[in-house]
Amino acid sequence: MALALKLAAAYLRNCYEGPSGISQYEQLIMRSLDDEESVPHAYPTTLVQAINLCWRRLAEQHDEAHQRAVFALQCAAFTESRQIPLQILLAAGVVDFDAILNFDTADGVLAYGLSNPPVGEIWRAMRS
Repeated sequence: MALALKLAAAYLRNCYEGPSGISQYEQLIMRSLDDEESVPHAYPTTLVQAINLCWRRLAEQHDEAHQRAVFALQCAAFTESRQIPLQILLAAGVVDFDAILNFDTADGVLAYGLSNPPVGEIWRAMRS
């Protein structure tokens, strides 16, 4: 992951004048992932189209479990591909950021503590 970040940063710096070119870089990445000519033979769709289909199905649900699942997945998309405990990921959506900055680790761990919707229901929504 570190090498990928270094390469992306160098590409941004050299080709897009640094962080101000992030949106252009993101468009380039999305365009390359959605290149239909690069799809292997016998694959029905591009990676982007498959992800968009799954994302739309999840985001179209309006119950609270699905909406929290959408938020958790959005947060997870910006973290490294490691196993993040779901309760900690969900806490990002319900904890005040000032509380996080002032949190004393001696008090324990910040985690999702709501009973409605329960964590299991959000997990089910994420996997649907």
